[in-house]
Amino acid sequence: MYIHRARTEDIPKIKELYDKAIAFQRRQGYPYWNTLDLAVVEADIAAGAQYLLSVDMHTVGIFSFCPPSPMDEDLWQGLQPHAARYINRIIVDRLWQGRSLFGLMLAWSERETLRLGFDRLRLDTWADNPRLSDYYSRFGFVHMGERTASSGPDLSPQYRGVRLMIMEKLLAPAVDDPRAL
Repeated sequence: MYIHRARTEDIPKIKELYDKAIAFQRRQGYPYWNTLDLAVVEADIAAGAQYLLSVDMHTVGIFSFCPPSPMDEDLWQGLQPHAARYINRIIVDRLWQGRSLFGLMLAWSERETLRLGFDRLRLDTWADNPRLSDYYSRFGFVHMGERTASSGPDLSPQYRGVRLMIMEKLLAPAVDDPRAL
């Protein structure tokens, strides 16, 4: 298994994973995006912030790892949005569920966050999906509040006015890290 940056030619696979995730969420009665805003994916790819988790040359998961986006700045207003890195739009292919793949994405993101000199990793999730927030809590994320995204033009239409739970995980630097002294 390896994690690597997405490229423009990966968009069809990324779109397929989004479509499967949206269909699953809809069937389960969970909150879901009505559609994928491909402009968000294209912007993440252009910024080098969209990542793929691959097994034997097959993409089995995707996520975004980045500095605060306009959405993050909106949601984390008053809580130092630039003091962290963000992991967003996490999807694991339904065929690969139950294999701890989120744990691999998270471990990679934690290492990168620390390497970049930050000590906290943040994410947001649907406020109306306690099962998902409980899942993230098991990985050490702490509930920091609920926020409703603005309806402003800076945000993708898929995010405007969405009620989300914001969560944060404080990271301890490695013992041999000079920041630990």
